[in-house]
Amino acid sequence: MKAGTSKILINELVLPDQGANWVTTSLDMGVMTCLAARERTEREFRELFESVGLVVQGIWKHPQGFDSVIELTLAEG
Repeated sequence: MKAGTSKILINELVLPDQGANWVTTSLDMGVMTCLAARERTEREFRELFESVGLVVQGIWKHPQGFDSVIELTLAEG
């Protein structure tokens, strides 16, 4: 990646830190039951990406959908 020009776009289910609706929490329970995994919250995604030198420029959610788009850039310096 090149700082200032490169971007990563990720299409992912991003749970809110609080107040997730029943549909997204049901999806999370399904992932936990079938795969022994879980969906990440917005805070967890930010911490994960920042720990490897990426900056979250934005997280866009559709008001009637469940997937989000996360835009990442390389941290300066």
